[in-house]
Amino acid sequence: MSPQVLSSLPSRMLDRANAWSPFVIALSVFLLLRPYDGIVHDARLYVGYVLAAWDPQGVGQDIVFVHDGQSGYSIYPALLNLVGRTIGLAKGAMVLSMTALLLWFSAAWRLVWAMFPAMGTTVRAGLLLWATSLHTLYGGASTIHFAENFAAPRPMAEALVLLAMAELLQPKLARQGASYSLRQLGVVGLLIALAAAIHPLMIVPGLAAFVWLVPTARWRALLAGSGAVVLALVLCVSGFSPQGPDTGSLFATFDAVWLEILVRRGSIALLSQWSGVDWARIALQFATLLLARPTVSGRVRALWDATLVAGVAGVLLSWLATDVIHHRLLTQIQPWRVLWAVAFMAPIALLMQFRGLWERSITSARPPEGGPIRLERLAMALLLLAWFMLEVSGAALWVLVGAAMLLGVARSNLSIALGDRTVRVGLGLIGMLVVLLIVLRAFVVWEVYASHPDALSRWVWRTWVTSGLPNAAVLIVALLAACIGARPVRAVVRMAKPMPALAVMVAVLCVLALDQRTMYAKWLDAQTERPSTLNHVLQNASSSATVFWLDADTEPWVLLNRPAWGGGLQGTPKVFDRALAVVWEERAQLTDKVTHPTWARRNDLALETVNAATLRTICDWPSGPDMVVAPLDRIGADVPRDTMRTGAPRYLPPSVRKGPWQVITAYGVVRCAERAGFRRES
Repeated sequence: MSPQVLSSLPSRMLDRANAWSPFVIALSVFLLLRPYDGIVHDARLYVGYVLAAWDPQGVGQDIVFVHDGQSGYSIYPALLNLVGRTIGLAKGAMVLSMTALLLWFSAAWRLVWAMFPAMGTTVRAGLLLWATSLHTLYGGASTIHFAENFAAPRPMAEALVLLAMAELLQPKLARQGASYSLRQLGVVGLLIALAAAIHPLMIVPGLAAFVWLVPTARWRALLAGSGAVVLALVLCVSGFSPQGPDTGSLFATFDAVWLEILVRRGSIALLSQWSGVDWARIALQFATLLLARPTVSGRVRALWDATLVAGVAGVLLSWLATDVIHHRLLTQIQPWRVLWAVAFMAPIALLMQFRGLWERSITSARPPEGGPIRLERLAMALLLLAWFMLEVSGAALWVLVGAAMLLGVARSNLSIALGDRTVRVGLGLIGMLVVLLIVLRAFVVWEVYASHPDALSRWVWRTWVTSGLPNAAVLIVALLAACIGARPVRAVVRMAKPMPALAVMVAVLCVLALDQRTMYAKWLDAQTERPSTLNHVLQNASSSATVFWLDADTEPWVLLNRPAWGGGLQGTPKVFDRALAVVWEERAQLTDKVTHPTWARRNDLALETVNAATLRTICDWPSGPDMVVAPLDRIGADVPRDTMRTGAPRYLPPSVRKGPWQVITAYGVVRCAERAGFRRES
């Protein structure tokens, strides 16, 4: 190697480090805002599938696994099973969760590059952080996000669909008007097929992009029309088909019993049960994409159009099939899940409007253009306020209407006289409202954690993320980074030299703060990788003995290696199997009889206290549990029980504002079949 080459190595390495630093920083911040919380949310169910496969005569006898109508649609349980046998189930869940997030961010980065190839890496990093930090919820019940931070198939399937979209936008191979190569079509097809194998419900945006971008207009209309005709025929025939529990055809509908259970107990699949906030969120995401449509062109606009059309079609089809005709298969498919792509694209569209407004403000500040520009600033500020109001109230919809009206007037040919002072006052008031919303959210979280029994829990990173303050800070920085292409900001922000050092610091911080599981969650996860240490409380109970564990998630499966008798987790997939829904509803009605109405929660089998009368009702029921497990302070003194201590305290948040936290360090175990007075009739 020549001396000239050697002397240029440091400069090359610095240039390469500068080039990769924005990606590393953005990835690290993305992960920091999604710390690993353990086996939570849907990960509990997928871990349960693995435990049921490992212990078919024990955990496998749980009703959610006996009447399993969901797991067969995905290879994810088999993948988790394989990884779990190799490195342990808890470690496997964490590895798959982190792998999915890494893949998701890389795919999103690739897609943003394909949409805006002329955009610099710093701007791209800001745009992506903005899109993944503003608002990630979609659908109903405010429970499902894109890019989720737990072991579930959705993030991995989303990542593969994003990669397929990026492949469809490749500027070198698919210029406007040019045909796609066979290699491109093969790669796109393979990515969508893999996503379908992992989670078939998430691939609709990829299919919509393929249909919208690849065929000619004539073939596109033919495909869309054919699909619409087929769906219309299926729905029409289904509307006149006989309803019954044994109907399993393509045209099957929910019978009255099954449908009543779904309506009474609630199901995310029923659009009629979505709240006003849910619909305000959907309207805001659609409107943001529509309003930003003029800022893009070519294949990017076609991709946004495909996402919009797929989103509208998915919601309409879900409403018609689920809430009108009650079609079973289409309800289970849940076409509305296409909204995950709308939820991801909408913040990108919002920030692109900010960039466009910034650029126009530089060149169009003089009259007569000044009036519309000032009005557009107010409209964009209102639109941003609507996004921040989403977690608070459905009134965000009316703010959206005001923003859309202002934008419509600003983009018209009307002559508008609007002074700078008026605009400044309006922007100031809107900015104060945004800050107030951020502070209020943080105050609510800190008010809850202020009474946490463990003082250290008030200051851990997980609590800060819950407060929303890190997200707000990231949004401000991302907005500045995304505007670096504008001349005023470019002159101020000079980050080239400290970029590599900053990237290393943020990456180290990410590694240190990534695992945010509580001590109880770590202890519970560790029990999945070793024989149960609590077998002494079972006293030779059958491996299929059912356990009614109050306020439990996976505890019966993990700690006692037994099927759970009741719990909210078991009722989650009731839309996929009628037998599961019926059995779960029977048990829910039984607990409702002995529980105060204000204590019984929707989608949950709960008992306020465990006393002699309660146990007599529960244990004497022919299909009652074999054991009841509850915190010691919720078991009456008249009930004989054994004590089971946990390896770490479990903290349950207050059920009412300013209420006390519940600290659980030990549980009482009551065996229904052995305790006098609680023995079930044979």
